[in-house]
Amino acid sequence: MTPKGKKLLYGIKKENAIGKIGFIRTGTADSNLRIGRPNSFYAVLVDPKNSTVVGAEPPPLGKQYPKGKTKEGYIRIYPVSADGTERVWRRSYESCKDEIERGNIECQNNKTLYLLTDDSEKHKPIFSNWTDTRYNAGAYGTNILTDLMGSPLFSYPKSVFTVMDCVNAVTAKTKSGIVVDYFAGSGTTAHAVINLNRADGGKRKYILVEMGEHFNTVILPRVKKVVFSDKWKDGKAQPPSDSPRNWGSEGKGISHFAKYYELEQYEDTLRRASYRDAPLLQGVDPYTSYVFLRDLKLLDAISLDKKENRVDAHLDKLYSGIDVAETLSCVTGKAIKRVTRDTVEFQDGTTASLTNPEWTLIKPLVWW
Repeated sequence: MTPKGKKLLYGIKKENAIGKIGFIRTGTADSNLRIGRPNSFYAVLVDPKNSTVVGAEPPPLGKQYPKGKTKEGYIRIYPVSADGTERVWRRSYESCKDEIERGNIECQNNKTLYLLTDDSEKHKPIFSNWTDTRYNAGAYGTNILTDLMGSPLFSYPKSVFTVMDCVNAVTAKTKSGIVVDYFAGSGTTAHAVINLNRADGGKRKYILVEMGEHFNTVILPRVKKVVFSDKWKDGKAQPPSDSPRNWGSEGKGISHFAKYYELEQYEDTLRRASYRDAPLLQGVDPYTSYVFLRDLKLLDAISLDKKENRVDAHLDKLYSGIDVAETLSCVTGKAIKRVTRDTVEFQDGTTASLTNPEWTLIKPLVWW
């Protein structure tokens, strides 16, 4: 549900053009009349020498209001129709002053006001039924992915334009935000976000979640290729038209940073753990909950401080191959600024040693 008075969804941006509409509201609804919107009934001041809009007066408090010229000689123009109906302007008093400062209110013949609009900031309406050919999953889903990868590696990928328009609907104004897709599939969401950022210089981010079946074969290669160029054919990037070989359509790359994690299964983590009393566990499945709860405190990587109610983890002892810097970033919520051979530096200015990685990770509520 959209919050009252707020517009959250935007369609495709209109082409750049300057429009002009009457500044007075028409129609019979109360929102178009003084009785319905008294703060939008006020005098716009016009210099009669050149029909220039020079300012506006605050909305009158009473029913009566001054109708002659100001002491400076400016003409007062109110939103009153030819039959005497007291209507309202398209902007409130405060908003009108901003429009006047930007030169967006124009007067003709010292009596008719127009609001200049920049259609480049307007968006087409979003309809319930999306019937445009750009949403065709065959032409703009399967065919695009096949041109990227060189062969059809995924069944029924969505049209990249469908996802682009969905993402754009909620990020058109900010050009930022985080888009989360829990069923990444072929990676169309990442493709869409990259394309939007390439088009408008936005800083949108994406988080994809995938079980793993298509990650290494489709998603990751797709992200790399889409970042490298937006023009592909038969799995080959199409160079810019002004390249020495002049191969036709122009391809544009984009600066991009992507990070991915591979999460272990619960059982895999326990199998890879090293137990101090391993000889005593012969013949016992080490990933059963009973053994895990009884012997976690015996892990070489874990030490317990009951007095301080603290669990210390020596991550370098857990098992080889662990990315200590990334693990620390995830656990602490701190973004990494720089990683050297011995330390990791976070964005907040703090550092941690990688040669002697011993950190407090958890303060448990109960002990087993």
